[in-house]
Amino acid sequence: MFLIVDLCRYKPIIIVLALAGVVVSSLLLWGTTLLEVQILEVFYGTLMAAEVAYYTYIYAKVPKEYYAQVTSHTRAAILAGRCFSAVLAQVLVEFNILDYRGLNYVGLSAMISAVIWSLLLPSVPKSIYFHQDPEKQVLTSKKGKYQTAFVLMKNHFLESFSNRYVAKWSVWWALSTCGFIQIQAYIQPLWSEIHSGSDSSLHNGTVEALLTLVGCLGALSTGFMKTDWKKKGELVLSICSILSGTVLLISSQTQYILVSYACYIAFGGFYHFVITIASSEVAKYILEDSYGLVFGLNTLIALILQTLTTLCLVTGDIGWALNPRDQHLAYGIYHLGIAVIFITIGIVLEREYNIIINSPWIDAVTLPTSILANFPVYPTKYETVFTEKHLSDFVWYKSENKADWTQIGSGFVFMPRNEDINSYLKINCIPKNQTSVGPTAEAVSDVKVEASPGFCPFENRHQFTKQRATGKEFRVVTYNILADLYCDSDFSRTTLYPYCPPYALNIDYRKQLILKELIDYNADIICLQELDKKVYLHDLEPVFSSLDYESTFQLKGGLVAEGLACIFNRNRFKHVESNSIVLGEELNKNPLFADIWEKVSQNEKLAERVLQRTTAVQTTCLQSIEHNEIVLVANTHLYFHPDADHIRLLQGGLAIRYVADIIEKLKSKTNHRISLIFCGDFNSVPECGIYQLYTTGSVAETFIDWESNKEEAVRNLSLSQPYQLASACGTPQFTNYTAGFAGCLDYIFYDRNKLQVAQVIPLPSNEELMQHVALPSIVFPSDHIALVSDLKWL
Repeated sequence: MFLIVDLCRYKPIIIVLALAGVVVSSLLLWGTTLLEVQILEVFYGTLMAAEVAYYTYIYAKVPKEYYAQVTSHTRAAILAGRCFSAVLAQVLVEFNILDYRGLNYVGLSAMISAVIWSLLLPSVPKSIYFHQDPEKQVLTSKKGKYQTAFVLMKNHFLESFSNRYVAKWSVWWALSTCGFIQIQAYIQPLWSEIHSGSDSSLHNGTVEALLTLVGCLGALSTGFMKTDWKKKGELVLSICSILSGTVLLISSQTQYILVSYACYIAFGGFYHFVITIASSEVAKYILEDSYGLVFGLNTLIALILQTLTTLCLVTGDIGWALNPRDQHLAYGIYHLGIAVIFITIGIVLEREYNIIINSPWIDAVTLPTSILANFPVYPTKYETVFTEKHLSDFVWYKSENKADWTQIGSGFVFMPRNEDINSYLKINCIPKNQTSVGPTAEAVSDVKVEASPGFCPFENRHQFTKQRATGKEFRVVTYNILADLYCDSDFSRTTLYPYCPPYALNIDYRKQLILKELIDYNADIICLQELDKKVYLHDLEPVFSSLDYESTFQLKGGLVAEGLACIFNRNRFKHVESNSIVLGEELNKNPLFADIWEKVSQNEKLAERVLQRTTAVQTTCLQSIEHNEIVLVANTHLYFHPDADHIRLLQGGLAIRYVADIIEKLKSKTNHRISLIFCGDFNSVPECGIYQLYTTGSVAETFIDWESNKEEAVRNLSLSQPYQLASACGTPQFTNYTAGFAGCLDYIFYDRNKLQVAQVIPLPSNEELMQHVALPSIVFPSDHIALVSDLKWL
């Protein structure tokens, strides 16, 4: 019907529909044959579409801002007309002025008046689908015009019902109209069951008239409301549906006809009130004034639902054939179900959420299982997304009972004091990024703060590092921190380090000492060996990044879960690039080592043993922020075995050749001067070949180290390197001190043509090393001693 209305430009179809009413009234008066009755049915169906046609017409003539008032007045006029006709018919019949057939004369007169009135309606110059603006019309044929009309209709359908607001009101429209039509059709049997008598038809007619009057007043009232239905729509739909369901339930159970009448009138009033709002709201928010399309589809869906409801509840062939009371009980439950739908929509779908894209978020935060007074504590697990730690806030609290908390500090890293001993700690983490703040996450320690082990010898060394290096000086540390991988076993506790209490071998204890020692060296470059991957990720990297350091990490080869790290002060150095190599994986593949591999491959046992080694070399290129200088920091940890001097010498030669190749490549990329620093645990005393190779520049093929294992002896191989290196800390008596071995194994080699030593931080005394037998101990976290030196550019 809405397409026919559009095709006829609205007004003509209004006239046709009025004429259909004349035909219906005439056939009711004078029709006598079956054919005439069939014709009457056709015209009656056409007449029933008048409401769709008139709404479509009126919305085509009126601006959208007046839709609420126009809808209100139009529906009120329709209901007022129905009320007047019901009252008039009741009076005429009751006073024997006309019989029921004679009432059709009144109807015929009204329809003739409607035809005359429709002729006076203003015309609509264009329509949506068939008669568009001539300036925009590009169709050249009638066939094209119809095709475009259906394409537009499809587009309007998709655009209208993809609007969630329109869809919401349309759902209520279809569901409630279904219920209203069903109640109107089957209310009479309920009344007959509640009450029967000669005056029942009079009462029933009066009730119908009152329903239309109440509906008229309700519809008219909506035109004067200034309510924002976008905000309060779900509330009104839900309340009216609850009230409708409630009065239907009462009506289904009452024994009093007047109560049932009142419930029916209230039900109709609720429906007409809200359907008027729904009509205007849908009309306001659909595209291109395609109200007829939406109205027609909503009504069609309502009729389909009403037909299905009748088949299920009323008919006995395929349905349950419920009695009138049970039918209305079901209708009441149906309307309460509508209320549930719109309460859910209001709570879930229409609720406004404050959505933050990529908001900072903390996935996990935990505190360590060992906390010592005067040693740094921090989250051992701190997993986040979209969070910048340096912008985030961290607040620390203490409590003796985990109930009453007192704030004691701030920052990612906190140093508990002696007065915090026997207290639990809590950290509140507030994640932030450049644009937003995320929800706070907290972690509470499972253990209380314990007393520290007392004075640690490295604290004496801190007396020399209270001030940071400045100008052309920078501080370098190298430290083998003893991997937990080699410390957390029965063998290490009973054989390697039986003199060290097990709790002091635990990584949660040792890493507190390691961090305190490293932090207070105030170094610019730190090279670490035997660094567990888990300790790097959860401890050193988070802590040092919060202190303005950056770092790079390189695992050893194979499946070894420990490796090398270079940590540098980002206020003094800028990271340029990092490289690494696993020597055993590259020796027989990399052309850089072809001449060495040629000699090694001549001894099968030697070749096999060398290739199986997981030794890695890490290089980190750093550019000075203050000076036009570049430092290439190399870091390694060579093979440890006592009979492997020959393998270590091979590894040392491979490592320095790899480093030299990196430097040559860097020279082609920069005009800055490049200085070399090579740190590490070389597992080699000064008398061995590595120290000679690095400090003198060469080692002869006759050097004794080549024969350290007779079956794997290296023949006819000499090594050289192009740099004039020196050991920044010299050759101290001990850098490794255990019960089974003590000696100098660790070095900071530097290019003495470009750098000089400005300061060497004194090492612990022999008495301090032997205080607890050997290392590690309750005051030394590793079996090695950190080497610390200030270097200066020449």
